[in-house]
Amino acid sequence: MRMKPPKNRALSPAVGRAIDRKFGRTRAESVRLFLRQFYASSPTTELQRASVGEILDPVLMAWEFVQNRPSRSPQIKFIEYTHTGHGNQNTGTCILILVDDMPFLVDSIRQGLNRAGAHIKRVRNSVIYARRAGRGEARPGKLKRIAAKKDEEFKAEALICVNCAHIDARQARRLETETRDTLRHVASAVKGYSAMCERALSVRDALLAKYDLLSSTHINLMESCSAQAAVNEWAAAHAEEISKTQAILTRLRAEPKPGYAMFSVVLREMLNLAQSTSYKQ
Repeated sequence: MRMKPPKNRALSPAVGRAIDRKFGRTRAESVRLFLRQFYASSPTTELQRASVGEILDPVLMAWEFVQNRPSRSPQIKFIEYTHTGHGNQNTGTCILILVDDMPFLVDSIRQGLNRAGAHIKRVRNSVIYARRAGRGEARPGKLKRIAAKKDEEFKAEALICVNCAHIDARQARRLETETRDTLRHVASAVKGYSAMCERALSVRDALLAKYDLLSSTHINLMESCSAQAAVNEWAAAHAEEISKTQAILTRLRAEPKPGYAMFSVVLREMLNLAQSTSYKQ
């Protein structure tokens, strides 16, 4: 889920001023960077149509969510939301997921939620590069800083926000279980990816080693099939002549001691058959 530096218009002057008023200039810089990362995969046209509230509300909700991650285990939270824009009120449940960044996350989570019966409206995914308090520090897992790119101090974390129709408490438990199971499967697949690739290459090499044998066997089979096809074609074209020959031989075998007259008749018929136009091929 790697992403290039975001290039969108989510941080308009109006949105920037709203962030400054809420957080002050010191913290505002981190929130601005987080907002750019949050909307990195969103279409510019969508952001241009959105109001300041429509842009900022999801960011503030996600910003609060990522402030603490006590362990490296996936962090999942269900939040009811209400967004108002363009005269319409949009309500539902947002599933927030924070996990170590790895391939295959978004599609796997989407499929898992669909299997569990969630009605998905929208999925936003982003990668944040976070430095958190360690075990020896106060409040382990607390977000200390975010960066524009990954380095030794900043770890890549995937933030996935799934907007759904309203989810009750019972369904939320089922969806969380499904999501955690999905994330375990993804982590196992990613962990074993190198081994799977090596095994696939080993199978490929074994097949290539057998290529000459398989090719020669295939050619022999093709030649055999071609010869049989030619025989069948010739027999079909000379069915009448073959039938006559069989009748002559049958008459000859039926005579215990064929005399000169019988041989003369048989030889004449065989000669006539051999001289027929179709039988000369």
